[in-house]
Amino acid sequence: MPIIQSKYNAPLLFRHSHFSTVHASVLRKVPGVSYQRERMNLSDGDFIDLDWSPDSNNTPNNKNLVIITHG
Repeated sequence: MPIIQSKYNAPLLFRHSHFSTVHASVLRKVPGVSYQRERMNLSDGDFIDLDWSPDSNNTPNNKNLVIITHG
């Protein structure tokens, strides 16, 4: 895959990765998109939060699923 050079510079606050994460997950709201949170407790005492975005009929979309984990 080719590397594409860019001259884009993010605004000052968004150059910090933690601010970008908090902004996207807490401060930014997308109109018309709702989430239903499901918590899975793991055997080691940890947990995974799953955020489901149902379709307009309020039913989960079973066709496409993406699981993103950190670390």
